[in-house]
Amino acid sequence: MGIPALLMLAFLGGAMLQLFLRRLPVAIVISSAALSLWILFTELLQPYKGGGASMWPIALFFIIVYSAGAATIGAVGALVINKARKSK
Repeated sequence: MGIPALLMLAFLGGAMLQLFLRRLPVAIVISSAALSLWILFTELLQPYKGGGASMWPIALFFIIVYSAGAATIGAVGALVINKARKSK
């Protein structure tokens, strides 16, 4: 699974969790943790298919940072949409 697909999952996960749970930090943390666990699963439990050194620590760092950013954008977007809908 590529980086754009993971970022889209983080964005949608953050938005959906914000809509259901209505807690911004929880939505961000759960979405980021789920993608971090996915990277750990794919890197550590599946057989290694590459030829060189394994770069999973670097991939894990960037997935955590990027997924937290995407989840934040999604959750804040859902929060703004909910507030705009309630004010009407």
